[in-house]
Amino acid sequence: MIITHEGKIVTLDGQPLELGAGVLPTPSVTSTMTPTPSITPTITPTQTITPTISPTQSITPTITPTITPTQTITPTTSVTPTPTPTSGATSALRLLILGDTQVSTVSGQVSNEIVTLGYPTPTISAVTISTTYSGTGLSSSSWDVVLYYTNSSQTGAVALNTSLRNYVDNGGNLVTCTFIWNLRPLGFDFTLTPYVGIVNQSSDGTGNMTISVVHPITTGVGTSLTGGVAIPNNLVTTLQSGASTIATYTSSGYPIIGINTVGTSRLVGINGYFPSYIVTRANMRRLVTNTVLWAGKVLN
Repeated sequence: MIITHEGKIVTLDGQPLELGAGVLPTPSVTSTMTPTPSITPTITPTQTITPTISPTQSITPTITPTITPTQTITPTTSVTPTPTPTSGATSALRLLILGDTQVSTVSGQVSNEIVTLGYPTPTISAVTISTTYSGTGLSSSSWDVVLYYTNSSQTGAVALNTSLRNYVDNGGNLVTCTFIWNLRPLGFDFTLTPYVGIVNQSSDGTGNMTISVVHPITTGVGTSLTGGVAIPNNLVTTLQSGASTIATYTSSGYPIIGINTVGTSRLVGINGYFPSYIVTRANMRRLVTNTVLWAGKVLN
């Protein structure tokens, strides 16, 4: 069947087609369309990945402390050095002591102090002199040092002056002490001492010492010689030629120790009556001992 452009229906061979009144045939249309399928998309969900977080480990380090040891401080002790013996100390010192009734006490104290200081035990002779003692036979070949002090009538005879002069002139060493500058044999030669006599007797109120010159004689000796007690002395002021003062009394300024060298002989003067203090006062004992050692050329 073909529908023409005039609106008529004809057959394939062109004949008009008679249809029932009011009936219009419904063409049968076979659709050849392939329907578009409805695609339900498969949605692969986005995987939410929760990362596994390894927490940062807080490591508390084990600290090995460095221990600073407490330093034990040994205090430095100021030690008064013991005099080093010189070549003369290899043999015992030979000492003659001339003085009053306390010579035996003086001898024992000086001997003990010499040994305490590390020197050989000295050979000591102690003589209580009177106005008749002359010093016959006194020789530098017999005695290294003579320690000579006077008191009251214990002065020695006039002839003692000659004996002492010859002893020193031949190289002997002499320590003279109070009261030689006012109590002495008639005609005594004061050049045998570091000081000029004759002078009056006096006393120092405290017995304290001030060192004027650093010297071996004052080594290890404290400033208090008598413990604050007055000490008799002489008012010596004038030095012999070549002599010097190495220590004075703190309060009065008068000399305590004077020294001189004449030829090969050493001369020392102790201006103070020491026998009353040599037993109980260590400083006085050390001072007297040091003068003997220095005069005898043991201490230098």
